[in-house]
Amino acid sequence: MYLRGDGVRQSLVLAAKWFRKAADQGNAYAQYDLGMFYKHGRGVPQDLFESATWFRAAAKQGHTDSCFQLGEIFRKGSGARIPVSTLIARKYLRRAADKGHAGAIESMKDVCRCTFCGSGGAMRLCGWCWEARYCGPECQRKHWNSVVGVGVGGGGGAAPEKHKHTCPQTQGSSRGGGGGGGGGSGGG
Repeated sequence: MYLRGDGVRQSLVLAAKWFRKAADQGNAYAQYDLGMFYKHGRGVPQDLFESATWFRAAAKQGHTDSCFQLGEIFRKGSGARIPVSTLIARKYLRRAADKGHAGAIESMKDVCRCTFCGSGGAMRLCGWCWEARYCGPECQRKHWNSVVGVGVGGGGGAAPEKHKHTCPQTQGSSRGGGGGGGGGSGGG
């Protein structure tokens, strides 16, 4: 009603207030809408952390668009409060993709790229951080020991460095000095 101004003066602030009441009572559609309000700063201050909180509540109830939005937030990150996490992004994007969400299907192609060479369908994960993804042990070894690569998650934004120096789980750990990148494998 307040969102579109049906019979009343349009007010995004009042719309957000009413969506909040419904969201607090567990309505997944209202939780999604409130998440979008916070994501875009419509009627409320823009806050991706608060947005993610509402998307997560709706995603727990199987709301497909919320799964996609939450996956995108973690795929891109937003400062210290929401770090980039391809592991969490994959979890929610896969849920949405499995329900046929076109955007999630497209985003899954990005989060499933080999961290080292950029090819698609990378199913092998760094056994320590579970973030870096590889198409096979060859790329994993090369990324662990070389300064070439496209960056964690295949986004290309990270400066190429040896993964053994950038893996979050090796920082301040006695494990970080040697080895071939943990050798772990797994699906997403």
